[in-house]
Amino acid sequence: MDIGFDNIFASFVSLTVGALLGSEVTRYFYKPRVIVKYKDIDPLEDQTGVYWSIQVENNGRTVAKECIAVLTLYNIGVEHIVEPEHIDTNEDLPQYRNEDIDLETPRKQIVTSRHFRPLNRVALCWSKLGNPDVIGINPGINQAIDLCKFHKKGDSGYFIFPSEDGWRRVRVRLKPEKMKGYVLICPANEFPTRVDFELSVASDGNSFFKAIKPGFFYKFKKNKFD
Repeated sequence: MDIGFDNIFASFVSLTVGALLGSEVTRYFYKPRVIVKYKDIDPLEDQTGVYWSIQVENNGRTVAKECIAVLTLYNIGVEHIVEPEHIDTNEDLPQYRNEDIDLETPRKQIVTSRHFRPLNRVALCWSKLGNPDVIGINPGINQAIDLCKFHKKGDSGYFIFPSEDGWRRVRVRLKPEKMKGYVLICPANEFPTRVDFELSVASDGNSFFKAIKPGFFYKFKKNKFD
């Protein structure tokens, strides 16, 4: 019986399309889903100030692999950098005692007024023992990104942002002014999740952090990761 080339080709196309659609449906239902827990953003206070972090959770069915978090701050210039003479020698940053390493006091700063660069998608660290810059987030697990510490100094203070080395070496110290920016949470096996935020300091020297939940039309924005 002559099946015919057309029938063979049609069968091949059907099988190929079916396999592709099946794998895409499987990927959709079993992919990681990194979400921001906007109601669970809670400061961690100590004697010298407060740490601000962003809580994220994987609501998917597979691990969010090799997650990194990067920070962008808008309109930050040399004039916003805290000069060395205004830095406290005792900032009480994490000591990493289990690593048995000698840490500078105060910690070395990467971005300075002499060596300035824009804060555009620079790496942060995770609020986990050792402050790794890359982690996997299993389904149902909640993790936190260390965004910054507001180091209180009298009725004022300054912001300290960690680097990919955690608090061993800080990215930058900034004056207590209102600032806006965003964090991208980037798994290796899923699209990034963006968190816009505002940081401010009141007249009494207390800092405030607000994560801005995206509106309904955000998902349709063309350049939502820029």
